[in-house]
Amino acid sequence: MAFAYGSDAGRWPDSMRSLYETEPVVRAVLDRCDQAFEEETGQSLLAVVFADDGAHADTEGADWSVAAEYAMQSALTALWQSVGVEPAVVAGGGGAGELAAAHAAGVVGLETGMRLAIALARVPAGEGATEAPEAALVEIEAALGADTASRPSVTLLSSADGRAVEADKTLDAAYWLRHARPAALGVDALAGADVGVVVEIGGAEVHPDSTAPVVPGVLRANVTDPCEEFVRSVARVYELGIDIAFEGLFAGESRRRVALPSYPFQRRRFWMEPRSTSDIGGA
Repeated sequence: MAFAYGSDAGRWPDSMRSLYETEPVVRAVLDRCDQAFEEETGQSLLAVVFADDGAHADTEGADWSVAAEYAMQSALTALWQSVGVEPAVVAGGGGAGELAAAHAAGVVGLETGMRLAIALARVPAGEGATEAPEAALVEIEAALGADTASRPSVTLLSSADGRAVEADKTLDAAYWLRHARPAALGVDALAGADVGVVVEIGGAEVHPDSTAPVVPGVLRANVTDPCEEFVRSVARVYELGIDIAFEGLFAGESRRRVALPSYPFQRRRFWMEPRSTSDIGGA
């Protein structure tokens, strides 16, 4: 099982608002991200996620779309995990996708990933690890904090070269600067990975050249009801042989068992039987 992360969250406002209002797991993750974002910027991340006018920048010009995409994809990761679906491989697509994949792999905590997204949003466009100002490196190091010592708990495919991140590799500030911009090499590398199913996270349409079936993301632009689409996606994953914790589908809902009749069927047939050829000939 692999989770593929992109850097384009598709239709944000209506889709995420629907998931936020109906899925407690999604709401909990987005609320935590919103709190971390507000502590760092003094602004509301939910206002960015639900912005109908596409306003993703602050007055200083920082593009908060990376932070919004990271939060949304982390929330969708948690939603899949709530039904018992855990990836053995995660593939980043650079930018928000790389951060969300790293969080899913246990490299960074949720709030640390949000601080990283904020720091990366403040790096001027076009700057990478070699030409970025020292101030950017310092800010990213501060955002990482103690999480610099974390190691991937599952296979993490890097968007920079498509290779699995070594278990003993420290993902420092220079690493994150190299992955600040969208790229698809991590996702493309799924073609050579030993995975049975690929689940798209978010709205980016990632199509790895792989024989493994791909379950589309619930935030794709052509999805009208993301909640219903998620249920269909879970059914598809189950159909493909992945165990599902179905109780996770009903989190926060009141359900009751309905007793079915205990008497046996009467086993009386009322179907019209086909006429034999002899009956037809003698007619």
